Amino acid sequence: MTPIFIISMPRAGSTLLQRLLSTSGSIKTHSEPWLALPLYYSIMDDGCVAEYNFNHFRSARDDIEGKTGLSMRKHISSCLKGIYEELGGEHEYYLDKTPRYSLIVNYLIEDFPDAKFIFMWRNPLAVASSISNTWFSGRWKVHHFNVDLYSGFKNAIDTYSNYKDSENVISINYESLVEGSETKRLEAFLGVDLSLEQAIDTVIEGKMGDPSGQYMYKSLNRSSVDKWMDDINSMQRKQWCKKYIYNIGQDRLAIIGLDFDTILKTLNNASKAISIIDLFDCSLGKIHALVSPEFNIKRFVRWFKSERVFDYR
Repeated sequence: MTPIFIISMPRAGSTLLQRLLSTSGSIKTHSEPWLALPLYYSIMDDGCVAEYNFNHFRSARDDIEGKTGLSMRKHISSCLKGIYEELGGEHEYYLDKTPRYSLIVNYLIEDFPDAKFIFMWRNPLAVASSISNTWFSGRWKVHHFNVDLYSGFKNAIDTYSNYKDSENVISINYESLVEGSETKRLEAFLGVDLSLEQAIDTVIEGKMGDPSGQYMYKSLNRSSVDKWMDDINSMQRKQWCKKYIYNIGQDRLAIIGLDFDTILKTLNNASKAISIIDLFDCSLGKIHALVSPEFNIKRFVRWFKSERVFDYR
């Protein structure tokens, strides 16, 4: 059994791709497993806090590995391989589609040398627009997905750049997928037969995953490819988008087939209207990561219920 990993940002078409791949009888999949994330974050030096004090765990981990030669990473990959074997059953492949794997793809691609990696790209400004419409009713609260838009996206591009010549790596883009022109390449890459007609009616069962990607496509078309341009309809959104593409950089965009100057020209022609709501949302986004409101609200609720509240380190 061989794992397949789809590496993409949220709202980049990975659910549509998953539905297409699931039409093969050789591929088993579930909505979004998320299984690899806590395992690999346990060997990182940042990104985790816990009641048990992750800093102390990290010190103990480094001490044990340094004195004994133990490799937690080796055992983590072995654990995941066993999980995928069980989930895949008698199928040739098990497909894990978890968008936030963009944060750990550099680990996955080294630890699973025989796995298949499908990197899926979409214009990141279209991704931001789709995030706004899918989860926030059109409000520009994309800061909730900053870890995907910034760290994840950059890590995915950099990892792809390092491994793009591997026979186990393929790159496709959302625009071509919805046109139906990537099917043959995917069939050749995996050695399976795929059906666009079946993909339209396929629903991947599971609690996690895209709330709209499962059901929005009744046909493969370009209706959503350029929709993002209409959503950049205020000065605040325009400024956010410009700062964002400068942060990602011209070189990274070129790697995935996007032209920096073309995107910038499109943004220069966008609306210059001022939106009070967007001004509020963009301002809020600048402080959101510092105060972690969702995290602290949960702690406040526990305190309000007279439950114990502990430090997370």
